[in-house]
Amino acid sequence: MNARLRNGKLLCIVESEEDCVAMEQAGIFNGIYHVLGGRLSPLDDEEIPEESIERLRKRVEEGGIEEIILATSPRIEGDLTAYAIQEALAELPVKISRLSYGLPVGGSIGFADRVTLHMAMESRKEMS
Repeated sequence: MNARLRNGKLLCIVESEEDCVAMEQAGIFNGIYHVLGGRLSPLDDEEIPEESIERLRKRVEEGGIEEIILATSPRIEGDLTAYAIQEALAELPVKISRLSYGLPVGGSIGFADRVTLHMAMESRKEMS
């Protein structure tokens, strides 16, 4: 998408460039991205690069961004990463949301694990 057509008020945070490519291929987001270049994974001794968090804070502090969408992986590492980002930006005046979890399109409830079913139930939406 042309950079001029992007909504600079929406910032989607992804863990990797591959995640950014997947979002672009889906064609569902017209905002801007921040690629973390890592994730929190204590068992694998992985951390989010500190300079990435500093760049993120600076982008938000410079203004214009109204909402941050955390598009981290739906695993414990993604949860930890999302929480760390939320904490790092807690005092800044910006809305922070996270992609919801749920059942895959075309998937069967009978094959879903307990955690996926729980998250799908928690992120359910009212039908109108």
